Amino acid sequence: MRKILSGRPLRTATIVAALVALAACKAMTHAWPTVPMTPEQETMVIEAVKYELKDPDSAQFRNLFSVEAMSGEQAICGEYNARNSFGGYVGFKKFAARIRGGKVDLLFGPADLLHHSCGPKIYAL
Repeated sequence: MRKILSGRPLRTATIVAALVALAACKAMTHAWPTVPMTPEQETMVIEAVKYELKDPDSAQFRNLFSVEAMSGEQAICGEYNARNSFGGYVGFKKFAARIRGGKVDLLFGPADLLHHSCGPKIYAL
């Protein structure tokens, strides 16, 4: 018959398990180094985002940054705001972009979706 842990051994096992889990999370964290973004790249990304909007001339951008994604590719991330069909601004939304072969691949959505491309910095926006 197996002995069930209780009391002090159970507490010790729980603490050890928590520390191991914490260490594993730290080891999985990517450094997300910031990489330089050229003015041409910034223009390409801004124009690609504007192309998707109902009122591209009203577009506002902020917090643009460029990182090396987990895949090793460069990702350009930030926030945009624009007017909707009713003429009102909808509020800043997050986006990620990658430039591949002269074309821009865009990803829109919540920070949880963009984390893979932009890293933890996207949560701070």
